[in-house]
Amino acid sequence: MGKSIKKNKYFLFVCLVIVAFLAMIIAVGCSNQQPNQSSSVKTNYVVSIWGINHDGDNTITFGPAIGNDKSCLEHDGHHQHCLAHDSWDEIISNIKAGHADYYADCLKEGCTHTVELNLNGTIKGERASDNSKESVLYDSIAEKYLKWNYNYSGSEKDFNYADWSKCRMRATLNGKTDQDPKYAGPDCLDSNNCLFSCFPDVLKNSIKEKAYKVPIEWNTSNPYTITNEKEIKDKLWLPNATEVFNFPTQSNSFGDYGKQYEKCTLNGITATNAKANQAYNENGYPYNRWLRSPLRSYFYHAAITAGTGGNCSSFMIHNPIVGISPFFIL
Repeated sequence: MGKSIKKNKYFLFVCLVIVAFLAMIIAVGCSNQQPNQSSSVKTNYVVSIWGINHDGDNTITFGPAIGNDKSCLEHDGHHQHCLAHDSWDEIISNIKAGHADYYADCLKEGCTHTVELNLNGTIKGERASDNSKESVLYDSIAEKYLKWNYNYSGSEKDFNYADWSKCRMRATLNGKTDQDPKYAGPDCLDSNNCLFSCFPDVLKNSIKEKAYKVPIEWNTSNPYTITNEKEIKDKLWLPNATEVFNFPTQSNSFGDYGKQYEKCTLNGITATNAKANQAYNENGYPYNRWLRSPLRSYFYHAAITAGTGGNCSSFMIHNPIVGISPFFIL
């Protein structure tokens, strides 16, 4: 009887040890699956006004600070409201009250404001650093999410490799929309970890969707005309070559829909005069940034704004050494 009790106690002890060991393994495994919140990084994206009422009545369109834009400007005649001094709450309140025009001087003079991005552990780059200031997000974003599209090889007649509506970059900006895995590749960002999810709540709750057309098929020889198009809607987007450089729609391999933003006309930005169009990475150097226009004269390329010259050029869509400067509307 006594021996039986001892055996039962020993068996119970062994069982408890095994259960405790298994529980520890499960706990460690679960903790490894949880997102590391402490790995997030706060980055300041520096923006300026690119257009007032350009994308709808009583709206302001924001894009990257470029050229000689300034964080603070004081001069005679400047309206009492200044982009550099008002908070996002004040800016949004003024726009909602019908006073987007309060910031007309800021558009002319290049006043800037910052968007504090809380970059999660998925989207942030290995070289991302806290409290950096940049108008081109490059080091701050993981390389695989900087690709305009993932793949570039395949049939020469497969337009969709350079179809913005299906591309990987739209997922980087807005989360999964209508990406095609064949072109966008694996592991696209979703609504929980895309760039828009990193914006402060005050902006996420107020940014308007932009409805715009994109080419999805085109002639690949002169005159490179667009033969099929699609309308899409996004909270964050990249401008096309026409909106920046005023290329006439359909007239060349970069020509796209829309009209040039006032920011560019005021700065005299054209394809041959683009120095004022430079935007800067976190180290203060002018850096390349993606546009959304496909290069219709050559497959697997999309337009960029070149860093050192500010002019229009192109890169292969799978190239991760181009940064992003998102636009948004309030």
